[in-house]
Amino acid sequence: MEGIWRELFSQSKFGAKNDKHLIFLGERGTGKRSLIARLRNQDMEEVQKGLALDYSYIDVEIDDSRDPDAEEIERLSAWAIDGTDMAQRLLSVPLTDANLSHSVIVIVLDLAKPWTVMQQLTNWTRLLAGHIDEHCSQQAREAALESARAWARDQQGERSGEDGTLESGPSSPAMNASHSHQIPVPLLVVGAKSDVLNEYEKLHVYSNQDFDFIQRSLRTHCLKYGASLLYTSAKASRGIALLKSLALSRLYSVPLPASAKPQVFDRDAIYIPWHWDATTKIHLGDSTHQDQPFSQVIRPPYGQPNMEVTMPPADQEFLRTLMERHQGAGEVSVSRSKAPLARSITLPASVPSSGPAKVALPAARVPAARAGRKLPPLAAGPGAKKRGDHVHSPAEVNQFFKQLLKNPSILSNSASPTPTSTP
Repeated sequence: MEGIWRELFSQSKFGAKNDKHLIFLGERGTGKRSLIARLRNQDMEEVQKGLALDYSYIDVEIDDSRDPDAEEIERLSAWAIDGTDMAQRLLSVPLTDANLSHSVIVIVLDLAKPWTVMQQLTNWTRLLAGHIDEHCSQQAREAALESARAWARDQQGERSGEDGTLESGPSSPAMNASHSHQIPVPLLVVGAKSDVLNEYEKLHVYSNQDFDFIQRSLRTHCLKYGASLLYTSAKASRGIALLKSLALSRLYSVPLPASAKPQVFDRDAIYIPWHWDATTKIHLGDSTHQDQPFSQVIRPPYGQPNMEVTMPPADQEFLRTLMERHQGAGEVSVSRSKAPLARSITLPASVPSSGPAKVALPAARVPAARAGRKLPPLAAGPGAKKRGDHVHSPAEVNQFFKQLLKNPSILSNSASPTPTSTP
């Protein structure tokens, strides 16, 4: 399979240079091909579901600094790899020793399913690091790292102060020690479908604190790899131009536009540049849910697939448990409650709220046909009091539950019993 793809790729190299690679990784349905279509200025209606590995290209116009009137057309290869069992094998097609220093990896996360983003990001960074360590030579990795350092120095030179001194501190774009995991390829994490976040807030599914927590979690993981973070929306054409500028900056040394500044407040347009972030910046401000696991804070809305619901026990089991609780107890006061007894179901840890994970359901209505039915009389036990006092001895209560357990038809949904004649 790899040989077929390499042959098709070599045949596609005509009329333009084609030695730079933009590789999109992500689960199915995250929006990888929609982003590529936007970068190609295609209509969104033309986007179709692809295979596990797709190839296309983006025409790039590069200005020649020696001749301002001359423009060079280059063809930027765009790859899309789905999250399948073959993802690591397919990654060896575009990401080789020869391409390692000329590639940018884009991990696409689905913000329409925010409860999945951290697990997906963790899986893809682990797979990418494992592939590079296993399939790329030490010489190629060192060359790619040196290329990344050279780019960082160039960016630092562009951001030098007016007095000629370089920036310093955590905001400096130089490679810093916060990157505990080194991936030699420039890594860009894209949160796709960011337009959905506002809809979630309108529906009160997630709050501002939840969105801030998602951002902090993503930034913390990106900081380990020196990755950039960008929220985009192919539907609203948000962040597409910046995505293209970032790719051209890393691959063709094209200066970033002046508008490409860090953005941490606009929830659907977050942008964290390469080597800009720091732990102090991430935890600046709101610290809600700071020490809680991501899966316990960002839970899928109720009704999403793969959710388990714990239902209440059967009537007989419930009555048996209740009778056991009353056994050995003192006198029990039995009275009619003003409010009907509510049933409840216990929701799993996937309900997006910090409150109790229980939802009260209204009590089942008693059919009119059963409204007039009477419970069987209780046998009088020792120490019984008058019925007018609504107080019964433990023996009467136990006898009551035993009769219910022996006659489950009392709790059935059948109609009122008809009198039977005695022969």
